[in-house]
Formats: sequence, C-alpha cells, structure tokens
Amino acid sequence: ARVELPIPRNPVTRFFPLNSVLKRFQAENTQIVVLEEAIKGNLQKLYPHLDGKVNCLIHPLPSEEELNVIHDTPLPCSICFPGTFSKEKGAYEFIKLALSYTDTSDFSFKVAGRKSVEIEPEQEKAFSVLPVESFLSRQSFTDLTSNSDFLFLGHHPETYKWCASGVYNDALHFGVPIIARKSDFLVSEFRKYGELGFLYESIEQVNEFLTSNDYSTTHKMFISNIEKAKKTRTSQFLTELTNIVS
Repeated sequence: ARVELPIPRNPVTRFFPLNSVLKRFQAENTQIVVLEEAIKGNLQKLYPHLDGKVNCLIHPLPSEEELNVIHDTPLPCSICFPGTFSKEKGAYEFIKLALSYTDTSDFSFKVAGRKSVEIEPEQEKAFSVLPVESFLSRQSFTDLTSNSDFLFLGHHPETYKWCASGVYNDALHFGVPIIARKSDFLVSEFRKYGELGFLYESIEQVNEFLTSNDYSTTHKMFISNIEKAKKTRTSQFLTELTNIVS
C-alpha cells in the first residue's frame, strides 16, 4: 500500500521504493499479480505503461470450516468489530455507534481483536465483548465473528485502493453481512453480487439503517448475495490461477 508515498530524497533509497520500481517496470515477459480487480484498475491508472502486465487473481477464501453459525437474527442484533481495534479501522466510529444504543437491549456490540484505542471506563457498558490486550487466537476470532449478525468494517476508503481486505473475505467466508464505510472497492463488489450489507458515509446513516429495517427480510437477502459471491470468487480464483500458471 506504499504506492503513493513520497519518493525519498536519498539517491540510493530512492531506487527501491515500490512506486519507483513500478515506474521502471518494463520487462516484457514479467507479469504483476494482484488480488482484486479494483487494485488492478488503480495500478493501470497510475502507471499506464503497466497495461497488459497486471493480472488479477481474485482473493481466495479459506477452506470450509465447521462453523456453528446462526442466521435467524434474533434480538439482540449482534454487531462485531473484527481485527485490531484502531483509529485507522474505525474504532472511534464504532464506539460512537455502540454508545447510541446503551438504553436498549435490541443491539449488542463486541470487538474481536486487540486493543489499540482506549475505551473509557464509562463507555465499556456499551460493549458485550471488549477488545483484548494481546492478540486474539484464530479460534476465538472465528467464534466471535462467525456468530455475529453484522461485521463492522470502518476502514478509510483509501485502504482498499491498494490492499485486499482480509476481514471482508472473512465476512464472505463466514456468511456474515457487513456494515462498512463506503469505498470504490466495496461499491464494485455490491454491483457484482448485490447488497452484501450496508455501506455508510456517516454513523448517522448506520443508525438510520439499524432502526428502520426489517431484518427478517434484508438479512436473508444479504446472506443470499454472500453465498453467490462466495461461489463466484472461488470459481474465478481457480480459473485465473490456471490461466496464469499455463
């Protein structure tokens, strides 16, 4: 994701950053492989000479695991923040969202990850599961995220410009709809597969979504679209991998 960083002034180190390497990339028989179509498009816009040299290998999903997943969305509606609880991933927005529902038992908020942002003692009551001090095991992460009704993806839109999203792929794998900050990447995913959850530009929009929707209808639609996305991405991955290897 260091494609757009300033080039160093030092003439030696200036030769090695990723953006400098991509500018010099001219070899006819060498190909670049990225994990999302959005990354491929962004690279070719920034470096037109890479046209025809960038292949997209759709990010594969993990092999199927034994998951005890419940999708009938009984109240309270469970919303989980997956991964490191940091400012960059939307921790402050998630705190603000959780604090909006301290007077109701219809929603529960939990964090499946390590703490990077402090939650004030008076704010802790808004959470059913708080972030941990150290890293979370994969099994604990799976248990918390896979049995949620929504995963909250609050990354800055620029994040998905150059990086494939691990937690987005976890959401697909576990069959859990997302509440995510709107980005070009996720908009393109919704266009391809249908709505996989709710995209927001402000926490106020999330509040409106949570309080004005019939989950028995919308949640089933989200899950149906997620199943379609899972099948499509897996078949695309195998096809593209075969083409690249051959």
